[in-house]
Amino acid sequence: MELSRNAESVGFGQTFNVVDRWSILVNEDSGSLVMPMKMTALKQRVYQEWDDLHFFEDAVAQPEKFKAEVRRQFGDLRFKATWKKALCYFRALNLQHGYLDSYELLLKYLNFQPSDELYAYRHQIFDAFLALPDALELIRTGLEQLFSSDFTPTEREKASGFFELVEEQSGRRGLDGQPNELVRRFTGAAGAAAR
Repeated sequence: MELSRNAESVGFGQTFNVVDRWSILVNEDSGSLVMPMKMTALKQRVYQEWDDLHFFEDAVAQPEKFKAEVRRQFGDLRFKATWKKALCYFRALNLQHGYLDSYELLLKYLNFQPSDELYAYRHQIFDAFLALPDALELIRTGLEQLFSSDFTPTEREKASGFFELVEEQSGRRGLDGQPNELVRRFTGAAGAAAR
């Protein structure tokens, strides 16, 4: 499968015309297709998220410092894993800064669908988001808003991708074999509330 698309200049000093060859993988848990980005597209998306973060923080993005910042925070730029970590981290920060109401996190930004470009990275993005201060509070507030009388059951059903993500997360373990961030945070919150 070959997909063509034109990309804008992304601060690397040139404009890219990208032809991505997507690796098609099947998610063993859900049976859905997962198409992770190739390195060039991944770098471009990281740059976009990094640039968006500067916009949300009312800061001036300095493109010449982009690669140095990614290298400093995430490691060797030759490895795809470095760029994946950077993508998930910057996307999580943008989710925290860029929403208008908490329910939007559930209906739009954390409501991953198989057709979404970032679907293959949804678990890592969610983990990075949960690691941020106040993430659980934002989700709790979003759930309260979503289940208030202001929303109909049909509107609530539109958050199905978010609820599927949470369900998938409950069975995942991190690379260290320990429960993922969601399970740790909820277990810690429940233990603190019981005291």
